[in-house]
Amino acid sequence: MKLCLAIFLTSFLFIETHGSRVKRGLSADEQKKFLDELNKDRKRVAQEEGIKYVPMEYDVSLEKEIVSGKSCWEYTGLEGTLPLGINDVAEEIRKTLIDGGLDGDIYQYYFHPSYKKIGCSKEAKCTQLVNKEPKEFAGKTIE
Repeated sequence: MKLCLAIFLTSFLFIETHGSRVKRGLSADEQKKFLDELNKDRKRVAQEEGIKYVPMEYDVSLEKEIVSGKSCWEYTGLEGTLPLGINDVAEEIRKTLIDGGLDGDIYQYYFHPSYKKIGCSKEAKCTQLVNKEPKEFAGKTIE
């Protein structure tokens, strides 16, 4: 009985650890292509801006921290989630804020030397209803 339980537990753990990687994140080939492009851009931006170039590394453990349904901007920043893509509503808000003179952009963090590791999810999506500000987007959904 103990042997059957041990085999079952081992099989379950194997499926869980390997299955979630395929389902949630990027394949090894996708990781390499993504990092090659990102690091090429990071190097170019670092040279243009005169900042230290630090290559980004892929961290599979970060894939499990990405959860669908969270607020899109709740975890944005040096310690949180950055979107790889945003919908038209989020892009319009982003442009409005930048054109309004606010310093910074959500995408600048991809080039910040403090970011050294990245993990991605193909399936996770964040959503957020715009309540009051900016007024022209109230009631619309950011994704």
